[in-house]
Amino acid sequence: MENVSAYHSNATLKAVDAVFIILTNITSFTSIVCCLAVIAFYWKWPHLRTTPRKLLLHLCLANFVQCFGSMLQALTYFQSLKFPDERDLICESAASISVMGQVASAMWTCAITVHLFIAITLRAVDLADKLVIIFYIFGWGVPLMVAISAGIADVYGYDITDILYFDHPTVCWISDKVTNKLDWYLITIEGWVIATYFITTLLFNVINFSVICKAFGDNAQGLANFLLFCFTTIQIRLRMYRAARMCFSCFGLWCRKQRRRLADDKWLPRPIVRMRVMKTAKRRSVDGSDLDISGISLDLPTQEELDEIIKHTEDEVLFQR
Repeated sequence: MENVSAYHSNATLKAVDAVFIILTNITSFTSIVCCLAVIAFYWKWPHLRTTPRKLLLHLCLANFVQCFGSMLQALTYFQSLKFPDERDLICESAASISVMGQVASAMWTCAITVHLFIAITLRAVDLADKLVIIFYIFGWGVPLMVAISAGIADVYGYDITDILYFDHPTVCWISDKVTNKLDWYLITIEGWVIATYFITTLLFNVINFSVICKAFGDNAQGLANFLLFCFTTIQIRLRMYRAARMCFSCFGLWCRKQRRRLADDKWLPRPIVRMRVMKTAKRRSVDGSDLDISGISLDLPTQEELDEIIKHTEDEVLFQR
């Protein structure tokens, strides 16, 4: 094996890397505490020990292993800048525990999805409960075999190209000295995670569609009984036919009457009659007491006013009272 201590790099731990490590440790520690709480509640109350909760308990155990491996991976993230030996205990332990935890999480997620599919869609609860033993084998046996196989094949290590060319630390996972790195990426973690995405998405859509169909079918049993009882019996079918024919005949007769009534009601112009209110003539008194002479002036013009009027209106005839 090539001596990695001979490499030199200017890579340093940046603020972004420090934030990445802090967030990883905080979320991993929080998940570990929550997983331990689920395990404690499951052990404390026996009446909660149903099959679905048992599967969820194993998923919590797998997440516990995964988070513990992530915290160890954060330690190797710091050590990668010093180009340590890839065969050290911390690197191989962190890589193997992380691989086992992530593969186990993917397997138990698929197990829960398959259990729900069998119990809800196929309505075979007893069969789903009997498959728990198979879930144990695949949920813990496959991740353990993958982690041990990767360790035996000596694929755990650092990818030094990230440090030399990109100047940032890296975690201990698949070494850059492995010829078929992509295959080991898929075998260890990525392949199982991608398969889990496809399986859970497909089965979830099938479960959702089956629940909708059952909600419609279970509530439509009365309609199905009506169709089966009425339309398959000759006597009832004939009576229903006659009643329907009579209803249609009555409806057609009513429609013809309405059309005839509308045809008779033709529009005719009608004269508009307006009543004119005649005002009564006001009777005048004979003695002239009702005359209004308030606007009439009885004063005669003076001599100066007469001279002024004659000066301006020589051609007009002046009437004097």
